Amino acid sequence: MKLRITGGLFKGHFIDTPKGNTTRPTSERLRQTLFNIIAPDIKDSTFIDAYSGSGAIAIEAFSRGAKQVYAIEHDKMVGKTILKNIKTLNIDSGFTFLQCDCLKGLKVVAKSGGADIGFFDPPYPKTVEELESFNQIFEMIEIENLFVDGARIFFELPSNMSQINLDPYPSLSIKKSRKVGDTLLMELNYSPKR
Repeated sequence: MKLRITGGLFKGHFIDTPKGNTTRPTSERLRQTLFNIIAPDIKDSTFIDAYSGSGAIAIEAFSRGAKQVYAIEHDKMVGKTILKNIKTLNIDSGFTFLQCDCLKGLKVVAKSGGADIGFFDPPYPKTVEELESFNQIFEMIEIENLFVDGARIFFELPSNMSQINLDPYPSLSIKKSRKVGDTLLMELNYSPKR
């Protein structure tokens, strides 16, 4: 399957998606919704795409003018697709691919000064234990200098997962949730309480 880049420098170009069912590519409609929301903020931003899959969100951010993009993907076979896509588009400076666990990748990004925009598309949780991965991400955002004050942070979630408890994370609050098809795009505000 191929995905189309919807805006910017690479608008209309197609990229590959990983073979098999190990990923769930973000729909073109949701990508367009996300980038319509962040359009005023994307130029010259530092952008994180965690659980990057094909790299479509990261490549789209780069295409639309982000000055530094971090694509984080743990799966090695999936990572090969991202590398192929960035090579096909001749992307070099300003794009960092981190082949590692999400939390390790986020620590690398935190050391580089913090991001303006983040997009997280973790595997949809099927059990309470899997929901714990969300809490680990929220905790990482809370204690590391991962984002700048006022950063825009987005999570792609199943539409039935609209209730997330952010009480233990005072720097985070839900700004808005948008239903896009059978998916929920949740935007969080980030304001450090230090």
